[in-house]
Amino acid sequence: MCVGPDRIAAFFGELGPHEVVVEATVSYEWFLRLVETFASRCVLAHPGKLRVIAQTTRQSDKLDARVLAELLALGMIPEAHRPTPRIRVGWPGSQRYRGVPSTVAGGFG
Repeated sequence: MCVGPDRIAAFFGELGPHEVVVEATVSYEWFLRLVETFASRCVLAHPGKLRVIAQTTRQSDKLDARVLAELLALGMIPEAHRPTPRIRVGWPGSQRYRGVPSTVAGGFG
């Protein structure tokens, strides 16, 4: 089992050519940053549009991963928007002040 960023990177680094699909959740960004250098393509799946997974009565991470892999192979992943690196990094504290007018949060205006 992969535990820790070094072991996850080692696992993905040893794979041959591959694509990665990740469901957009609160913690997707650190994982994509870690594996995107090894993958030929990274897809961010829109969780609200993945009804196949959401409506399943038997849910498990293993089953969800299989469904995501099959949908990726078929080109049927509903993609979520992933902000550009510039937007993700933004100015210091951008996550802390989300939703606050820029005149208040950043002193602009």
